[in-house]
Amino acid sequence: MNIHNKFIVMEGIMGSGKTTLAKMLSEEIGGVYYNTPESFHNMRPFADNSLSLEARYYFYLSLNMQVSFEVAQLLKKGPVVCDKYIWSTFCYHKTFGLDISEFPQIDIISPDFCFLIFCDDNIRLERLSRRDPVNDYSKDFKRQESERMCLLEFKKVLSDSLIDNSSDNPQVALSKILSTVN
Repeated sequence: MNIHNKFIVMEGIMGSGKTTLAKMLSEEIGGVYYNTPESFHNMRPFADNSLSLEARYYFYLSLNMQVSFEVAQLLKKGPVVCDKYIWSTFCYHKTFGLDISEFPQIDIISPDFCFLIFCDDNIRLERLSRRDPVNDYSKDFKRQESERMCLLEFKKVLSDSLIDNSSDNPQVALSKILSTVN
């Protein structure tokens, strides 16, 4: 399969390795690594801390519409590997308690491939501790439970695209992804 102009999404909870794999994949296929639009970075703290849960959900849905627009422009030049997309918005907000039973129907481009990256929870917590030694994620039990619940929501909507990234070598998971997209 020709991966030129393919849109590939990596989903998963914090510490699963989705960003590492997305960057590795984009380099491997000569694509663009894409994350949240810069224009939304300054607005996210306000949305996360000040908006109602429903308003925050719509904020993130609008973010996905902007991502779709920007990715569509980038796809004219080659493949794009996106770090989180609409599934993160849906699964996290459902985990936070928003009463949503159906996946949102908004006009955004669909990826050619979407992978749910996951790993053993102890490995994930170790990765988070290495990334941010100041915050001890192993003692933040509320956040851990929230992330586990979110992973269960991800598995409900992305059950056909699971990639185990528990290995110390992310190349193992990358090889699985490459065998699917090539």
